[in-house]
Order: sequence, then structure tokens, then C-alpha cells
Amino acid sequence: MLRIVTEQQGNFYTVSLYGRLAGEWVALLDRYWQSLVEKAPSARVRTVLADVSFIDAEGERLLERMWRGGVELMASGCMNRHVVDTLQGRSVSGEDRSTNAPSGAQRRESDGCPSSEAARGRARRRR
Repeated sequence: MLRIVTEQQGNFYTVSLYGRLAGEWVALLDRYWQSLVEKAPSARVRTVLADVSFIDAEGERLLERMWRGGVELMASGCMNRHVVDTLQGRSVSGEDRSTNAPSGAQRRESDGCPSSEAARGRARRRR
């Protein structure tokens, strides 16, 4: 199940997602996003993966299309942030190939999510 909550302030829409972005729910979000953009072509849209518990490959492709279409993606939780970082072209090691954004490693270290470099270092020490 996917719950979509939209808040509008002028020409700015925040679309918060809760649940699973998989299967039939991907098509539902796609239709919803397309109708929002058709209704207000100049709207600025932010999609927040507020409490998304699972994203399948089709869901990732939709998020990437939305991002390429100008939607700002925000995520909470390590895995959701990893999906968003990957879609936006940021490497998992923290090197940021996008513009004007803090590196993924900086965000993960400040929010308790381990960076891949730190995780690899721990794995090497265990061997």
C-alpha cells in the first residue's frame, strides 16, 4: 500500500509518500505526479520519501523520471537516502557529482548512517 499526502503553498507542492513504492503503487504515483504537473505546469514539486518501507526497480525508475523532470527528492532513512543519492548521480563513497549539494558521506555521518567507506573499513578490520 502507498499513501500519498500533498501539501500546497502557492505554486509549491510537497508530496509525501508512506508505505511501499512497488507494483501497482508505482503506476498510481506516476498518474498522480503527471496529473499534478499537467494541472499546474509551472509548479515546483518536492517528493518526500517520509516513511517508505520498500522501493522496487520500477519505483526507482519512476523516481528517476520524476527527478529528471524537475522534482526535488528528499528521503529519510539510510536506504531511502541511498536510493535518492544513487538516482541523482552521487557515488556511495560520498563523492558528489551533482552541484550545490553536500556529499552523501557528510549526510550519512551526521545522521547515523554509515558511509560506504566506513563500512568497507570495518569489514576489512574484521577479516
